[in-house]
Amino acid sequence: MQNVFTTCLGISVSTSVILCLVLSQDDMRGTDKSEHISIMITVAHGCGAITPMRVDLNSGFDTDRPSPEYIFFQIHESSMFYEFVSESSLYLVMQCSMSTYSTRLYVLGLCSLAEVGTPNS
Repeated sequence: MQNVFTTCLGISVSTSVILCLVLSQDDMRGTDKSEHISIMITVAHGCGAITPMRVDLNSGFDTDRPSPEYIFFQIHESSMFYEFVSESSLYLVMQCSMSTYSTRLYVLGLCSLAEVGTPNS
């Protein structure tokens, strides 16, 4: 097995915002490839600079309590809540999988109660 990052999303914030990050893969139940690949969401930030980046938290068993531990789950969907603060911007949100299948498709979603994508967000 190998740890493969195939998706990376850069996020910069000017005010604090809590986002729900969701990583989904195709539901393979009922097919000859019924097992899901072990996946995890990782959030890293540069402490206010672009480099060096450090891993802050990873998705785990509890969406409300992400962990600094590297815990992969063989599931259809992984999610976590994360508070992005301007003092630590720039952030990288990465998908990590333990797989030899580098062509597996994923969807990375962001859910927010606050407006995003504007100069004031």
